[in-house]
Amino acid sequence: MVDVATNSNLDLKTLDLSGARELPLEGLKVLGSRMKNVKVLRSNKLGTLRDHHLDVIADSMPCLEVLDISYPQDEVNVTDRGIEVVSMKLKVLRKSTYLDISMGETNLGGGGGDKATNIVSDPRIKFLNFGDNPNLSDECLAKLASTCPTLEVLDVSSCKGITEKGIADSLKSNSKIRKLRINECGGIMNIGNGLELPELEVLEATRSGINDDGLVVIGNRCDKLFKLNLNGCLGVTTVGLKEILRNCKRLRNLNLTGCLNMSLDMIDWMVFSRPSLRTIILSHSSLPSESQRELLLRHGCLVFSE
Repeated sequence: MVDVATNSNLDLKTLDLSGARELPLEGLKVLGSRMKNVKVLRSNKLGTLRDHHLDVIADSMPCLEVLDISYPQDEVNVTDRGIEVVSMKLKVLRKSTYLDISMGETNLGGGGGDKATNIVSDPRIKFLNFGDNPNLSDECLAKLASTCPTLEVLDVSSCKGITEKGIADSLKSNSKIRKLRINECGGIMNIGNGLELPELEVLEATRSGINDDGLVVIGNRCDKLFKLNLNGCLGVTTVGLKEILRNCKRLRNLNLTGCLNMSLDMIDWMVFSRPSLRTIILSHSSLPSESQRELLLRHGCLVFSE
């Protein structure tokens, strides 16, 4: 695949080598010399990728802005040394995806030898995705987030070791965050008290531990919230939702599928008290009657189930 790309004589800005059997070092060097403007490189699901490949990538593609080295968990061969090299050499790098890297294997997660503090700070990195890393700890997450002071998107979905402490500590150094994904994180019941998060627009918390107390905190800190997904959050009731709707005056999209402790009488009140709402997603068994839904739609809000 590398040879095909090299011999194409195209000056590409985006290159996807995902699924290649291997990445020959000399081939990568030649590729970098011919395609000097590559800004996006995707090489996910590539179990043969090693630290020395990242060395060559960093040296050969100095304009790289987006790097995706996603892994299936049982095929991790890159260590934190390789990640440190990328951070140091690629100063224009703004988006790194280390999805499905086993933090235990790379010593970036729980347990001894945590080297997260060695990752070089790069204010240009805007996106960090650590989803599906069961060994990622609160301490490690906070250290990693602190190296990216202008972070806009943070995804820790299905990171079972993360609690509200890790999220709260991370947000202390990332007040510019726009999107936060904590799906499947049962240990996160709130995002922690702190300063306002004026840029946060999207919070995805499907089957997380978010409860009424957590909604109160979110309402107090995230008044610019645009989209809130609470699918499967069993601790959410009418009490917490009222706080969200009272404080989040720009809220447009609300997913309440599987929120079993919510009163059905609440739907009309939500639409009429928060006119910014455009969609409310509910479980099929919680849907209002068709005539009620038509009335709510005339007021600008579509209520439906998926």
